[in-house]
Amino acid sequence: MNRILKFASLSVVAVALPFAWRVGVFGSAQQKESKHFEMLAKECGIENYYVREGFFRDQVELSPEFKEVEQQVARLAAEELKRSGSKGMGVAQEYGQLKKRLFKERYRIEWRPLEEMNPFVIFD
Repeated sequence: MNRILKFASLSVVAVALPFAWRVGVFGSAQQKESKHFEMLAKECGIENYYVREGFFRDQVELSPEFKEVEQQVARLAAEELKRSGSKGMGVAQEYGQLKKRLFKERYRIEWRPLEEMNPFVIFD
């Protein structure tokens, strides 16, 4: 029931925002985008985020510790996917979960993949 209410309120936001933008409620394009993401984050309960390329991202990605090991974790996750023979639909989510597990197990970094940060988006 709670998911239905969240979806319904997101639908209202999705319909109301374009109208508000056209009539200039929020100001500049950058301010409009910022307000849009703030409203979505509040509606979906997303915290500790920043926005890049139109998606919510985990703020831990900005830390030096994360940046040091990001490429290594991505390589390890890709190798593990290749060994398992995973292909097709669902690979993006599996890849994100593998990276999340590797960050936590090897480096004690709590990271949330795109799928968790953007529950209203279907990836793959």
